[in-house]
Amino acid sequence: MKISFQKLFIYLFFCVSFITSINWFLITNSSNQSQINNLNDYFEFNKKAPKIIFLGSSRTRRGVNTLLLKKQLPTFDFYNCGIPSSSILYSLVIGEKSLQILPPQSIIFIEVSDFLIAAPNQYNYFLNNQELAQILKQHLSIRHSLIDIENFFFYIINIRLKLQSVSNPKEKIGYLENSMVYAGNNSSFVRTEELNKQNVNLNSFQEKYRELIIQFAKKAKKKHIKVIYFLPLTIEKRSERQQTIPIFNSLPNEYKWIYSSEFLEKISKTKFMSDPNHLNKYGAALNTDALINEVRSLSK
Repeated sequence: MKISFQKLFIYLFFCVSFITSINWFLITNSSNQSQINNLNDYFEFNKKAPKIIFLGSSRTRRGVNTLLLKKQLPTFDFYNCGIPSSSILYSLVIGEKSLQILPPQSIIFIEVSDFLIAAPNQYNYFLNNQELAQILKQHLSIRHSLIDIENFFFYIINIRLKLQSVSNPKEKIGYLENSMVYAGNNSSFVRTEELNKQNVNLNSFQEKYRELIIQFAKKAKKKHIKVIYFLPLTIEKRSERQQTIPIFNSLPNEYKWIYSSEFLEKISKTKFMSDPNHLNKYGAALNTDALINEVRSLSK
């Protein structure tokens, strides 16, 4: 008996829905004493200085040294909110929450990262379970491929590990220094020729992704807060390169940090990498130096 793709998809979707319900019960009934959903606790919003926050994955976490930024730009408060395995929708929701409390003249830097359905390891530091549910619904409204279902099944199967990993999230947030030097090649670095392509053709999914991030930038602008999107310097997965680089290239220049060819040539060396997808502390220092100039330019 042959089963159509549509019926198979519906069957898998209901399977996911059922398992997700069980997963939800486990999460909402687990110990949650260390969960911190109030951004005031982390960002110290009792201070009136403009804030500059960095949202993204572990590449942001390991690539932006906020101590160096604060040393050179003491009038701002800096917060590295890179979360391992995070993706664009999770960063945008944290950004939305930040807009409610950020003072004017603040800046939000957001990594243009992969479009993943599974929650990042420390999502419950900044997001509650209701917000997680909304992210999942939003993801499925934009894209609901078999890859998404497969990824979400993998996420559910590993829920025990993820629950353990967020047991003490406060120790896992902020810039993470790594002094290792990678012995492989530098092929994961983004290249100047990839960023100079004009008249980019986006597929329907990429158009939805692009519209989503532009709308957030426009919303922030009304509150006198700048949103700047940036590409991670290293993109190991070919599928992520194909997905995100065209979207980034299509964004208006006012909403993105464009790496100069001189900077990319200087940093694209293995001595600045800790592994194929992350900068080490030397690469982070070089990246942060470039960020200092970018922040100065944006704050004029």
